[in-house]
Amino acid sequence: MPEYLRKDAFIKIADVDLEFEDEVGFNMIFFYNTLDRGEFVGHEDKWVTVNDQKVIEYGKEYSNDQLNSVFKIMPNAIQLPVDQTRLLQSKPTKMVIAQRTNNGDDHKGWSSIVVIAKDYSTPTRHIHASMMFKVSIGDDYNWTKWVQAKILLWEGDPGNQVEYALVGNDVIDQLAYIHEPENPLKFLNLEDETRLTIF
Repeated sequence: MPEYLRKDAFIKIADVDLEFEDEVGFNMIFFYNTLDRGEFVGHEDKWVTVNDQKVIEYGKEYSNDQLNSVFKIMPNAIQLPVDQTRLLQSKPTKMVIAQRTNNGDDHKGWSSIVVIAKDYSTPTRHIHASMMFKVSIGDDYNWTKWVQAKILLWEGDPGNQVEYALVGNDVIDQLAYIHEPENPLKFLNLEDETRLTIF
């Protein structure tokens, strides 16, 4: 079991406040024990779905819609590839300052398997949304328009090297912004049009 998944399984099982996640951790341990015993031979090109420490099915990696449907029926299920070189990794991600809104009480819409950051803060773990969210970025006074995005968050305790919460790969691409000298990143609204036209 990769170290970051071992750590995640331990946290899920040991966290008293989130007992519903225990089974996710046990499912991860079951998957890797089964893999180590060679019981997935012949399924090297498959993804394995595990629930209640039993193999549910072999198949292709679930789409986000399929994953959300599975979570409605089996909220603690996991899906991992037999070929460990196909483990999920985060794509390079743009950063914005944002407030973490998921307090861990609601697992719907979030993947049960963490992934490792490939860029900023490697090897910090990310928790991925498995459904689209609407995101607005602001400072309590001014806010951007709402945009749809797949988002991801830092793990609960990412360490001192992480200065920002993380909002998904394509949020900034959907918003108009500028970076003027000696000023922070500014998201634009209609009030900026006249000034920037002159500029």
